[in-house]
Amino acid sequence: MRTTRLIAITAALLAAGALMAGYRDAVQATGSGGALQDRDPMKPLQHVVASRTAMFATLDKDNPAYKNALDAHDLAGALKLIGKDGAFKGTVSKLYEERDGDIAILDFDPN
Repeated sequence: MRTTRLIAITAALLAAGALMAGYRDAVQATGSGGALQDRDPMKPLQHVVASRTAMFATLDKDNPAYKNALDAHDLAGALKLIGKDGAFKGTVSKLYEERDGDIAILDFDPN
């Protein structure tokens, strides 16, 4: 039993090594393997530049924008909105942002 496991693990490691070697060769062939990714200059993060006094507009529950907004937990519905305008309703528990400030992710579920 131990020998079989050892052989299976060794075979998996060898296969992974062969795949990585093929990937390395492909990257070297395209010439992009050693180049660093071009990045925009660092921007101030959201928590630094955000207004401390700004207020969001209040919407009535009869407002069409509120009625058509998806619940923030509706992932299947959110997938249908990719590339389209849409709105979500829910309470943001955390904000994650990329270091250069291009992307902000709103987390609606406290973990």
